[in-house]
Amino acid sequence: MIHGLKPEEERDLILSVGTHSGTRRLTPGQVSELVMRARNCGVSSSQIAAAVGLKDSSTIGRFVRLDQLPPAARDLIGWGRTGGGLVSITVASEIVSAQSQDREVLVAYAQAHRLTKEEVRGIIQRMRRGDESLDSAAAAILESRPTVERRFVLMGAITDPHLRRALANLSSADRNDLIASTLSQLDLPSVEGSLRPSGFSISSEAVPIESPDELEETINDELARRLT
Repeated sequence: MIHGLKPEEERDLILSVGTHSGTRRLTPGQVSELVMRARNCGVSSSQIAAAVGLKDSSTIGRFVRLDQLPPAARDLIGWGRTGGGLVSITVASEIVSAQSQDREVLVAYAQAHRLTKEEVRGIIQRMRRGDESLDSAAAAILESRPTVERRFVLMGAITDPHLRRALANLSSADRNDLIASTLSQLDLPSVEGSLRPSGFSISSEAVPIESPDELEETINDELARRLT
């Protein structure tokens, strides 16, 4: 038993960390929250790692680092290579190295441009060495790409508390399957999406997403129809 966590939270932590399964119960941000709660109760990273079946504490250290991101940014982190505008945990770990006031903006850049960890590292290094602004450093890194990729990202909120609770009972994989089928149902097959209990993100390469407020409401209505 991990001190500070409920049995079901410990179960979800074990099923979400150190696995490549597509049925992880928690997002990286939620894992970070549980890890930090346990640490605040006196449990070491090594003890948490042993409890969830990891060989060492390096993976747990990543989740400790994520706690240094703003709460809104932690909600936008996904596992591995992610769609829907989410930022991978590897990229997010690099973003933590930036100055605290730059982290949230750098997450936005990572979303819009699908920055790699090397690109994030390069942006941060340019800001430190050359006293460049974040905008200038990011522009320089993006210009060095063979081709510039830009995606249009919409972040939407789940407004109904009943719907939030229903989504919280699904695994992250089931939520992402749900948003994919919802976007397909709405005749948006070329748009990628990711769904969390508190909100969703969708992205498109082709054109800016039109009428974002109307689309947010439509997605909320369709999700509610399917789950409540």
